[in-house]
Formats: sequence, structure tokens, C-alpha cells
Amino acid sequence: MMLKANKESFLNLKWFMISILFCLSSASQVALSASPDKKDKPLATNGVIDLSQWNFEKDGPVDLRGEWRFAWQQFVEPKPVAELFEQNKEIVNVPGYWGNITNPEKIWENLPNTGYASYILEVKLNENQARNIHKLGINGGEFLSSANLQVWDAASTVMLTEVKQGKPAKVQSDHIPVRTSTVRPFSNIQTTSLLIVVHVSNYNNYWSGSWILPQIGSYKDLYENSFWSFSTSLFLVGALVLISIYHLVIFVQRPEDVSSLLFFIFCATISLRETLMGRLFEQLGIGVSLDGFVTLLKVEYLTIPVLIVAVSFFVFSMSPGKKLMTITKWWSLGFGIFLLGFTTFSPSITFTENLMFYQVYMMVTGVLLVIHLIIKTFKNTQEQNIAKWIGLSFVVLLLGTINDILHSQGVIVTGYYGPLTFIGFILMQSGIISGKSAYAYKQTKLLSANLQEKNKEITFFNQNLERLVDDKTREIKGLLDHIPQGVLTIESEGLIGKNFSAHLSEVLGNSDVAEKSFKEAILDKSSLTLDDQDQAWQAIINSVNLEELGFILNSGKLPHEIEYTHDSTTKILESTWNPQVKDGMVESILVTLLDVTAEKKLEAEAKQQQKEMAKISELVAVPEAKAHNFFSTSYVLLEEIKNNIGKGADYLDQERIKMLFVNAHTVKGSARTLNFSELTELIHVMEHRYSQILR
Repeated sequence: MMLKANKESFLNLKWFMISILFCLSSASQVALSASPDKKDKPLATNGVIDLSQWNFEKDGPVDLRGEWRFAWQQFVEPKPVAELFEQNKEIVNVPGYWGNITNPEKIWENLPNTGYASYILEVKLNENQARNIHKLGINGGEFLSSANLQVWDAASTVMLTEVKQGKPAKVQSDHIPVRTSTVRPFSNIQTTSLLIVVHVSNYNNYWSGSWILPQIGSYKDLYENSFWSFSTSLFLVGALVLISIYHLVIFVQRPEDVSSLLFFIFCATISLRETLMGRLFEQLGIGVSLDGFVTLLKVEYLTIPVLIVAVSFFVFSMSPGKKLMTITKWWSLGFGIFLLGFTTFSPSITFTENLMFYQVYMMVTGVLLVIHLIIKTFKNTQEQNIAKWIGLSFVVLLLGTINDILHSQGVIVTGYYGPLTFIGFILMQSGIISGKSAYAYKQTKLLSANLQEKNKEITFFNQNLERLVDDKTREIKGLLDHIPQGVLTIESEGLIGKNFSAHLSEVLGNSDVAEKSFKEAILDKSSLTLDDQDQAWQAIINSVNLEELGFILNSGKLPHEIEYTHDSTTKILESTWNPQVKDGMVESILVTLLDVTAEKKLEAEAKQQQKEMAKISELVAVPEAKAHNFFSTSYVLLEEIKNNIGKGADYLDQERIKMLFVNAHTVKGSARTLNFSELTELIHVMEHRYSQILR
């Protein structure tokens, strides 16, 4: 049944994979149609990029990548290009940070992370492009804080368009950072040389510089690309919200399914992060202020530890482990809590400066999870297939991420597949969870069917319970009536139970024992000493309704043979004691009493006969002459002892007592020589007494 459920869930996953590959294939066709000839895009060199050989309609938009002129602590105004370049010779690579600067004039040694500056780039066009410049536009890209991008006619210094990203300023109090990309068309001013000046300022982010490249191209293409990017982010956020709500509903209905809760947290956090990274808040006018910027930046960093903790616990809930799971959980949770506190209570400059902490945290956790999944993949366990599919989903996500990084850096020209592969990752995880849920549902149905069968059995049992109890009672009563022993139970407070064997009345000679104390009914009528009776009674009281250990410790005080007298009749009863235990507690003590009076009498008679036979055997073993000599000499000595004792104490002095001692010693020695054991013992007692008198 389990194998069948797993097969069905994995077939569902295969369909998910086919859907993902179809999406990737479609996106790939879109990307290839945008650049069918894969023409190399021009790069800016020393602050100039030549687009005169570029066909925007055919080849698509151009990223303004390369070397821009850079002016530190200046907001430069448009001037003739030659004059502007003469005054600003420093070079910065776009995209890149302020630290990546060629500084031939050595105006500064090291740039601080906060401040303001200007980026300058000349764009050269051909005559045809100049005549159709109204069809062109610019995507301002994204700078890491605030920026104001202006495009001028290099010859007339007339502004063609302006893209605002917040408000750059020379002082922090006037600075308003906003991170968003905007597309603007050019004015219909024919020119073959464009001057792009970007004023930027940063006071709240450790990383300063450009992040997403500005682009020049057909306004229609730029707008469609921007709309596609916005729609993709919006679609991804919507899909994640729906998936997260779906798994939250599953968890609410089945609280024991922790993996659904963890996946809900994971999807919800990813949807929030995608909203932040896609700048959807800023495009909706939310967070367009200094405090809003800091808050959104802080939330963006906070999502990292939340994601790592959620994905770690999710993986281990789906594919449990032992040692490595413990290490990973403590690492991800412990360091994650540290990063949450550090991000929450630190200024934005501080936590962005320590981005390496977040990257190391993600890398170490990822390595541990990959090792765990590899181990589980090669182990023949129930979670083996789940580990394989989770590992495959991570590979799909990793490939999409690597592709986007390489594409953004211009190493390859494919397209941005990260969102699509991420959707694939989410769908595969959902498929795995759904597969487990389907298996759990089938198991529930199976258990439900088994439960119905059990209910039928219980119903039958309940309907026939009274009859079964009567049958069992008659069976037990029949046993008790025919057992030739006295059987009874001692219950709470030492009282004899109502149910006892019929033979008990014959054993005790008394049938009126029910619900009387064992002490009154039996112990008080025994020949045990008062101390032994009290010890036996206390042993009973300290055993019933207490733990079994109490009976074990006190059982040595319970007699195994009782001399019992009732109505002048004395019997010897052999007894056994057995605790009736339930859940470690003694409910009662089962006592059996067997009348062994006749056996004991026969045993005593047998012992007496054995003594007589021993005497005869001893006499038979002695030769007649020795026996005659012993009895004749011993008789004289014993008669002398008898006569002296008969004359009274006044007649016996020390000398006569010595004579008595010698006579007894002589007889004892002779009897011992002939192996007359009983006689030897009796004479020894007499001799010992005379010895005590003499001393």
C-alpha cells in the first residue's frame, strides 16, 4: 500500500517536472527571439559607449555596462563632454561598488561607504537613431540607495529625460533613499551624443554603488521587459501566497503535520522576500522615505535566517536523521536567532556591513543539508525517495540561480530563469508534501476500515458481555468448589473477600469468614506467638493497595505453616501467599490453606519408628559378648548413681559427686564405643550436669 502511494506521488512530481521544463523552454524561446543573432553588446570604455553600430529594433536594448566617469563628493552639472571629462578622470565599473574605482589623480586613498557622488557616461548614436530618438527610452536601473539619472543632449545640454530614484543629497537629513527601476522615453530632440549624469548618495547602506544596469533601447521593448519583470514577480508572489495558505489550511486541519507548517513559513517568507527584491512595495508607493527604506532593508535581511531555519526543519521533518540533524538544527536555529537579534537591534550600516555572516550561515547550512540528503539518498529507508526528490529540487533551484548570476554578469546570454526554477522548486516540495498527505489519507482509510471491524467485534462483545461474565463466573465458581483446598483472598484493610473456595469451611471448621479480618478469623486462633501474629498482620496491611515492592519486602513475615485451633480441634495448615498485581499495585493477596494434620501425625510416628529401628540396628551390630559385658557393667554403675541420688542431697558430698561423674563418664565412653548414639547423648547430658555441680 505504501509503495503504491509513493509511486502515485512521484508520478505527480514527474508531471510537475514536465510543466517546469515546458515553462523553461518557453522562456528560453522568448529570450532567444529577443537576440537571435547573439550579437555582442558594446561596453563603455573610459566613460564613453558607442551604440552607433547597434540596431535597437533588431538587437534589443543595451546594458550600459563598463567604465563610467566618477566624481566623488560632487553633484556635477552638464557641461561640454570634453570639459567634463577633463575635470573628472576617475573611472568606476558599472555595475559595481565605489571601491572598484580607477583613481589616477590620487585625490583620495580610500572611499568611505557613505557620501555622495556623480556617475558620468557619454553615449554615441548614429544619424538614424538620432532621427528616431523619440522611439527610444532608458531604464534607470537600480542604485543601492538614492539616485537621480538625467539624460542630456551633449551638444546643447538640453535634458531629454529624467529618472528619479528617491532624492540624493549632500547631507543625510535631506537624503531620501528608494530602490526601484523606472522606464522613461526620450524627448524628440535629435542628437548623436547623449550625456548621462547620475547623482547618487548613500548614508544607510554599507554597500554603495550600482546594482542593476541602466539600459537604453526601444521604449516599447524596455516597457515590455519592465512589465514582464513586474508581472513575473507579482505572479510568483501570488503563487507563493496561495501555496502558503494552502499548506497553512492543511496544518490547521492536521496539527500533527509539522512539515506543512514549516513549508507555510518558508513560502510566506519567500513571498515577502520576492516582494522586497522585486521592489513591489516601492512601485506601489510604500516605504518611499528614509524610515521606510531602513525598514524594508531590515526586513529583507531578516528573511534570510527565517528562510534557513524553516528550510532546515522542513528538510528534516520530511527526511529525518540523527546526529547530523541535531547538529544542523542547533546551528541553523542558534545562529539564526543570533542574526535575527543582530539585524533587529543594529543600525542598517552595521548589519549590511556584515553581509558575510549571512552568506556563511547560508553556505554552512546548505552544505549540511546537502550532506544529509546525500546520506539519506544512499540509505535503504522509507525516506530514501523523498531525500532524492528534495535533493533534485535543490539542484533545479541551484541551476536557475547560477544561470541568473552568469546572465546578469554577461558571461552567458540565456534569460532570467530564477523565478521559474524557484516555482519549480516550490511545486516539487508541494508535490512531496501532497504525496505524503495522500499516503497518510490512504493509511487513514485503511485504519478506518480496520477500526470498523474492531467496532463490530467490540459491539458483539458488549452485546454478549453479560453472558460471557456469567459463563466465566460459573467456571471460576466450579473451580473453587472442587479444589480440595481452602482458597481465599485478603483485600483492603486485611478483610477476607466474599469469594472463597467451598473447601475453606471444611478446612477451618467455620463457614462464617467472609468480610472478616484475616487476623480475627485465623491468626488469633493460631499457636503463633503474639509477636509472630503481629508481624504477619503488619505484613498484610503493608502490602494490599500498595506497590508490589511492599509485598516483596514483607513476605518473609508471612507464615507457611499455621497450627490452627477451632472448637477444641487443632489442625496444622500449610499456607501459600501470592499477590494479585495490576499496574504495579497489589490489589489483593491470594491465600491457599491445606490441612496437613494427618500428614504431620504420620510424619511424627514415622520419626519415632525410625528411632526404634535405629536402636535395634545398633544392638544388632554389636557382638553378643560385648553387649552382655556392656549391660552388666553399666547396670552396676547406673544403679550406684541411682542409689546415691535416692539418699538425698544431704548425703551427697563432693567425693560422692565425683564418683557419680566418673560412673557417668565410664558408661558414656562404653556406649560411644559401641555406637549407641541415643544412650550416649542421654549419659552425656547427665555427665555435663555433674561437671557443672563440681565447678
